[in-house]
Amino acid sequence: MVKIFLDFEMNPVSGKYPEVRKICKNEIIQIGAVKLDETNEEIDSFSLYVFPQYAPDISKKIQRLTGISYDQVRESSPVETAIKVFADWCGSDYEIYAWSDNDLRQLSKELAAKKIPITSDLDYMMSHWKDYQQEFGSMFPFENLFSLINAVNITGIDFKGRAHNGLDDARNTANIYRMTQDPVRFENFRRQVLSLVKPSRAFTLGDMFDFSSIAVS
Repeated sequence: MVKIFLDFEMNPVSGKYPEVRKICKNEIIQIGAVKLDETNEEIDSFSLYVFPQYAPDISKKIQRLTGISYDQVRESSPVETAIKVFADWCGSDYEIYAWSDNDLRQLSKELAAKKIPITSDLDYMMSHWKDYQQEFGSMFPFENLFSLINAVNITGIDFKGRAHNGLDDARNTANIYRMTQDPVRFENFRRQVLSLVKPSRAFTLGDMFDFSSIAVS
């Protein structure tokens, strides 16, 4: 079974569509993913822009955050077509890992808002979906869940590419996963992190400090 690390980038639904916004406040504008084999090596990548049906433009905030402009998505396929292309790329035997459950909730809401039927391929995809943010957070005694950037920092991995680019975020999530799957390497790092915090109470991310002195070898 292959592992697919996924990230959606999204843009707000225009206020001109209040009935749609009652169901779904955002639309997917980019699907980014990488595929790992059984040895956790990257064997393929996927990046596809998606046309936002209920937005006359990409909001300035989202443009600054993602670098995605309306010119990049205006000729793209709608989400119904894009998600089918993505499902075909995924194959037939896989698990999806996403950073938090936001992407799965977004997909569910957008399918409902746009009255897109859930095919057998989509049903398989949505039932083989893991919240890797939650899994990673359970490894440390902090109250708050880690953002992707914080998780990259705490593991000592260099962030590759641009934050809030679907493909780059997916690849960095996969890099964190690979690091945690090396038992000796990760457990040594985890012990060093835990030696720096007091076990008597749960820590928030506000308690975090510079972990750069911890070497990940």
